[in-house]
Amino acid sequence: MAARMRPMARPRHTRSIEEAMAMSEMGPIILKADTWRTLETVWGKVPSIRHVFRFPSGVKLRVRYGAGWFSVSRQKKTTDGVNDKTLSVSGWVGRARFQAKASKEVQLVWTRFP
Repeated sequence: MAARMRPMARPRHTRSIEEAMAMSEMGPIILKADTWRTLETVWGKVPSIRHVFRFPSGVKLRVRYGAGWFSVSRQKKTTDGVNDKTLSVSGWVGRARFQAKASKEVQLVWTRFP
């Protein structure tokens, strides 16, 4: 009787081919000084969406839920140029916008994971 081989566990830091193909680099876009720029808008029932930012440092990030006077900002973060900053949305959302703002004009590139 032949011994059954167990499949080797995949290390946590590696991604499957499907995950690697699904992630996409977004941008570049130009952020004008001191104005919020919408990077992506989602509404309804959405799967998990993550945006990961690192450069340039000093860019303020947020997710804005709702519309008009009834909107609120959540997940406020600022890039530091060293560590990744992640914004994510999942489940049922009426309307959610990923937004960014910089103190001076900069070019922004980020990674999107579905």
